[in-house]
Amino acid sequence: MKEDKPPIKQPLQTRSKHTVEAIIEAATRILKKQGETKFNTNFVAEIAGVSVGSLYQFFKNKNAISDELINRLLDKNLKKIEAILKSEVHSNNVDQKIYEVVSSLFDSFEAEGPLTSFVMENVLKIVGLNRFKRIEEKMVPFFLEQIKINNLPFHHSNPELALSNAIQCVRVLVLSYFLSPEKCQREEMILEIKNLLMAYLFKEPN
Repeated sequence: MKEDKPPIKQPLQTRSKHTVEAIIEAATRILKKQGETKFNTNFVAEIAGVSVGSLYQFFKNKNAISDELINRLLDKNLKKIEAILKSEVHSNNVDQKIYEVVSSLFDSFEAEGPLTSFVMENVLKIVGLNRFKRIEEKMVPFFLEQIKINNLPFHHSNPELALSNAIQCVRVLVLSYFLSPEKCQREEMILEIKNLLMAYLFKEPN
């Protein structure tokens, strides 16, 4: 399994941070507007307005840039999920809350357009399963806390395992949908995922 690898050089100075942001913005624009075929370090540097040498100070190759793009997208989605779960809106309606969480994931990926296709196709190859494992390690305690705070009907002898399983299922189903969106309607898949989570996590066992 691959370990998380930061850029070669951490951008400590303001100018360096601006350079990294310019590179990430340029890579995002290329992938959204021109696709993966145009995505290479030379073109990214050109669009970012920096030298290739400057780019290599922070990213050793285009996979390192991809890793940062994927990392940011995953972190952004995690923050959105946290905000929804902490919101007072529908706080007593777990069915609606889960629906909003799943919908937010779809909204986020759809908003990224072609970048989503690139991420979906390359996420495991570039960042490996360890990235997802680390995300689950952050999400499971948070979900357990929210379940306790909201007094949700959660019935599992091993709650950590149950939540980890649920997160992995959602990940696979969302990836599957965006890789082959023609197989079903968006709303249909959201409801399927929501119903799966409700049945697995919150239905009292016989």
